[in-house]
Amino acid sequence: MGIIGVILIHLLTASSMTHPLHLSVTNLDFNNESGTFIVAVKFFTMDLEDVVLMQSNEKLNLGKQDELKNSAELINTYFLKNFGIIFDNQSYRKAELKYKEKKNVDDSTWLYYEFSRPAKSKSMTINTSLLFDLFPDQTNLVILKYLEKNDGAELNKDNKSYTFYFE
Repeated sequence: MGIIGVILIHLLTASSMTHPLHLSVTNLDFNNESGTFIVAVKFFTMDLEDVVLMQSNEKLNLGKQDELKNSAELINTYFLKNFGIIFDNQSYRKAELKYKEKKNVDDSTWLYYEFSRPAKSKSMTINTSLLFDLFPDQTNLVILKYLEKNDGAELNKDNKSYTFYFE
């Protein structure tokens, strides 16, 4: 095989490992019985691994036999640094996001968190900069379900926050 064959194989292999769409999806679902929101965030595994590698210099190997033992801790550190929720537009009223679990499904990684809504809060603002430092064209979709209300937003590096009004 000549040099052109080697280059073609490299290009085909490299292009199959990248993707043209830089997207994450965050679902926030309210559980009326417990008064808590469940947060489920879906990343392309490769993107999540790349951003954690960039931030911590640690290769995670998510979903593989040699997955880093403290991968959940490294991911959680990155996530909490780049995602937050405040109530009634008051920075001291931050949601305490409790890490629940991480699941690897095919080429995606799901993170699950939970937080409580303070009584009598009128609004909730979601702030995110997830993956913006990795991809300038990153889009983070936020989908929120509260009682019978469904709402959502498309966030990016120029629009990093979304406010939901409970009433």
